[in-house]
Amino acid sequence: IELLEMLSERHKNICVVGDDDQAIYRFRGASYASFLKFKEKFPKLKTIKLTQNYRSTKRILNTAARLIKNNGIDRYDPKKNLWTEKGEGSEVAAYIAHDYIDEAKRVADEIEALYRGFKGKEKRYSRIAVLYRAHTHKDALLRELKSRIVPVTVVRGVGLLETEEIRDLVAYLKIIDDPTDSVSLFRVLTSAVWEVDIDDLITISDISNKEEVPLYDVIKRLDVLKGIAESTRGQLKKFKEDLRELIRASKRSNASDLFLGLLEKTGYIRVLLDKKKSKRHLDSDQKILNVGKFFDFCMRYLKNNPDQSLEGFLAYLDCFMEAGGSAEQEDLSLDEDGVRFMTVHSAKGLEFPYVFLISLVQNRFPTMKRREPIPFPDSLMKEKLPEGDFHREEERRLCYVAMTRAEDRLYLSCIDKPRNKASVFLKEVMAGDACEKGDIVCEDIGLDDDIDSRINSIVDRFKTLEEKKGKKYSLPKPGKLSYTQLDTYNTCPLMYKFSYIYRIPRRRRNALTFGTNMHSTLEDFFRFVQEKKPVDENVLFELFSKHWTPRGYESKMDEANYRRTGEKSLKVFFKKHKDMLHKPPLFLEKKMDLKVGAFVLDVRIDRIDDLGKNSVEIIDYKTGKPKDEKFAKESLQLSIYGLACRDVLRLNPERLSFYYVNPNEKVTTTRNAEDYETTKKTITETGKKILSEEFEPTPGRICKWCDYASICPVWDKR
Repeated sequence: IELLEMLSERHKNICVVGDDDQAIYRFRGASYASFLKFKEKFPKLKTIKLTQNYRSTKRILNTAARLIKNNGIDRYDPKKNLWTEKGEGSEVAAYIAHDYIDEAKRVADEIEALYRGFKGKEKRYSRIAVLYRAHTHKDALLRELKSRIVPVTVVRGVGLLETEEIRDLVAYLKIIDDPTDSVSLFRVLTSAVWEVDIDDLITISDISNKEEVPLYDVIKRLDVLKGIAESTRGQLKKFKEDLRELIRASKRSNASDLFLGLLEKTGYIRVLLDKKKSKRHLDSDQKILNVGKFFDFCMRYLKNNPDQSLEGFLAYLDCFMEAGGSAEQEDLSLDEDGVRFMTVHSAKGLEFPYVFLISLVQNRFPTMKRREPIPFPDSLMKEKLPEGDFHREEERRLCYVAMTRAEDRLYLSCIDKPRNKASVFLKEVMAGDACEKGDIVCEDIGLDDDIDSRINSIVDRFKTLEEKKGKKYSLPKPGKLSYTQLDTYNTCPLMYKFSYIYRIPRRRRNALTFGTNMHSTLEDFFRFVQEKKPVDENVLFELFSKHWTPRGYESKMDEANYRRTGEKSLKVFFKKHKDMLHKPPLFLEKKMDLKVGAFVLDVRIDRIDDLGKNSVEIIDYKTGKPKDEKFAKESLQLSIYGLACRDVLRLNPERLSFYYVNPNEKVTTTRNAEDYETTKKTITETGKKILSEEFEPTPGRICKWCDYASICPVWDKR
């Protein structure tokens, strides 16, 4: 507030927005101290009350209002009431169970019933959210849903860096950087990759402790040790060889290349794909997705930090974890369908049609009040403290946030028995005429006295599991498709799964890096032409230097060779286009969404030139080996570009061209209406196969160059 006052001192032109009822991170419960402080600093402020709610039904708002009014005079505006133009909506459901298992079963029953009632595009588990006060509160329900093979997405439940598979990989990276890290080495040797016999490993560890030397030093002299099984000796010999290779690679590779080398050398992805080792297909899929996310995290580090080494990355990772950072980008941007599980804190700012707030039990929600380790003297507090129980009020605001995440229906569940009493918050929302007015309907699950019905319930669940046996984990569905995705799928469906579903990173190859450099250079050059800036050969070379990056080339020699090739190509390119510079392109890097039936394609065209009379030429730059006109005629890529130009831009794609930059040759073709209908059919058929999760491999000549050959089950058999 002090900074805001200084920044706006001259004009007093400032606008702030806040809701004290949702202030859940304030010190010592001072929920609206900032409001009062702001009012004190800006006494002439104008207050605008935003009380209309566009999210929730009236019954949900009534229930939340009954709760938060108990904060009384410790609210900034005790008379504040939210209203909505939405209807009354369904009653808020309250389930009172005898134990956490019964609570989990009842909530799981309702989730399955909701999903069965969803129709069409709304048939997605992700419309349902389960909120809880602490991570451990979700465990019983999570187990119950997994037993029923209901897909779930735990949003930052256990952070990415805390998952078993990422901890294994980080441990491996640490011993590559420092083999004397005995703790990390022990984890690696007991991981699914090596599974060294634990008795032998304990024997080796005992020697390490007695001699006060690192575990690795003992393993290096394994040949002279007694009492170690021959199978273990063989494993550790192979482990040492692999580790030495990875250590050598770490001296010349950046962190991301080394990470890819680690995956390849250890066969870690293949281990995860092995259902016998990963035990559950669902867990296997999620673990592989997590490996892809960790690689993205590594790439974000390399993009923003000059120190590309493994040592630099690990130092950053240690600081990042110590600061409590989250390695994931926004989880809910992912396309996988599953019931959303998250803490109430994580749910702030989000909304869902159906919300289950579980484990509303005293000492769980609200939590027990903890004594401050170092009490802060009240006399030093600048902010006004609440008069009531600030801990209880803070927890109540948190519960209010949870309830107001629901759009259409809210479910509350609790345990009520001698040692686990229902939360005071549940009692508050059920007080007065809440039930009589129909805002809340209460269901006491309790103990099922009828033993026959319990047995029948168990039998029914087993029948359901039998029916669902073989059903796969609900993998992420693409929000949009692209030509590259379609081409990858048509090349090999399993390659598509590895690349776009599991998001297993591919190696950055020379040709791909060079292609990116050249595309960026030509885009900027013609952007100058569009903007009528002066351009000549020197400008083109300056842009090439600006966009050039040494990263991604396999050696310094490769980088130098490609750079010379690029400069020669651009010299010829400028001579060929010198007379055309007075006529700028119509579009550069044109992005479009092309709708074909139920599918949306993300289309990006390098260049579109105006030919007059509503006709255009589409140009796609290629930096690889030139192909003939037959290739252009059959190209799905050019067909998609032409279709997008026709249907989205309403232009006539008279010419469709590949421009091969290296020899500076252009190959041009055309399409007719019949060709475009065939293209639509291809897109639809391929899209349906992707949505149906048809990912069987199609082995062929391409296998020799496939980035995923080392983890492909078919390649093993060739």
